[in-house]
Amino acid sequence: MKGGKALAGRGMPGGAYCLRRFVALGSGGMRAANGLVGIVVVGSGSCRSLCREDQVMQHSKFGRALRRGFSLIEMLVVLLILTVVISIVVPALRHFRNVARKSATTELMVSLGTAVSQFKLSQGRLPGYFTPVQMGEADNPLAALDNMLFDLAGGISTETTSTITDPCNSALNYVVEVGPTSAPKKVKIDTGRIGSAEGGARGNVNRGYFRPDPKYFKRQCAVGQRAPTGLPNEYNVLPSLVDAWGTPVLAWVSDDVPPGFELTSATSATRARFYLASNSCFTNASKLGTLQQDQTDVSQGSLLSTLGGADRPAISVEGVVGNPAFSGEARGPVVFHSAGANGIYIGRNERGGKAFTGSGTSPLRQSLGRDYFQEGDFDDFVTKAE
Repeated sequence: MKGGKALAGRGMPGGAYCLRRFVALGSGGMRAANGLVGIVVVGSGSCRSLCREDQVMQHSKFGRALRRGFSLIEMLVVLLILTVVISIVVPALRHFRNVARKSATTELMVSLGTAVSQFKLSQGRLPGYFTPVQMGEADNPLAALDNMLFDLAGGISTETTSTITDPCNSALNYVVEVGPTSAPKKVKIDTGRIGSAEGGARGNVNRGYFRPDPKYFKRQCAVGQRAPTGLPNEYNVLPSLVDAWGTPVLAWVSDDVPPGFELTSATSATRARFYLASNSCFTNASKLGTLQQDQTDVSQGSLLSTLGGADRPAISVEGVVGNPAFSGEARGPVVFHSAGANGIYIGRNERGGKAFTGSGTSPLRQSLGRDYFQEGDFDDFVTKAE
């Protein structure tokens, strides 16, 4: 043996070389000092057995290393990190999405105000087929903006009315006759031509003052989306202008009354500048818009609902239309009103509803020097048209 190695001749019968690192060999082998690599000559079977044993041991150690997974603590740490990341990212994404929707709705309402100004300049009056007095009647199934859109976005027809078979199927258009309950004459509307790029209805000329993206026209056709319940389908198939959250936009339109009249009133039976009844079909809805919000809910509903126990909701209209800089004055002759991200018109459970109305037990009055919407007291926002 030389240098810690044992060498056997190649010609030995059954001889073989087996190279390995070992501490000790079994019987018939030899010990390597200090863990040296040795070459030992044994019977071919013994050599193969030793080599196989060494390979099995190495593979076994390697397999155990590969099979080792995450420990319980490691998995809990990963889950904790993911939870923290999600709790940060999801609200941020929701916030940015709402900011984008508010921007889109504001742009929609500003363009609507521009259309009103153009119509007034051209026609010498505010748009609207029916007068503010007619729109202010109790239980009026039309909203003020519905009435304005007949002049701004077209749809007035002279054709024969249709039989309504499926009011919620927006692919089906109808000619319907609608108007305030006691109006002496109603108007025929082709629902497929409101906001259409084709202009007015057949047999009627319309310049098309307002042509928004069609996605902003939605029917409030399901039960509870338009009050009072049990309305004829002629009203349910009317496409209403909605904000980016899918809630109908309100229009508060001033009546032409002399100075000295109150700013708001429940109905036009008591003359005033603005009438709550002109939008009661939506402020009294129990499943309004895409969000299906209940405006009549006694704890979280709208301060403008006459069905949810709010105290004198007509006075709360002051908080929407009232000019924060001048007592008894309006923001403008027309005020457009979006319910915002929560889909509730000045909700009694919002910060402003709690702070200024005793959680809905008192009306939201006009406040000099404070704009409820600029201050963030409500999720709603408003624009005006001159």
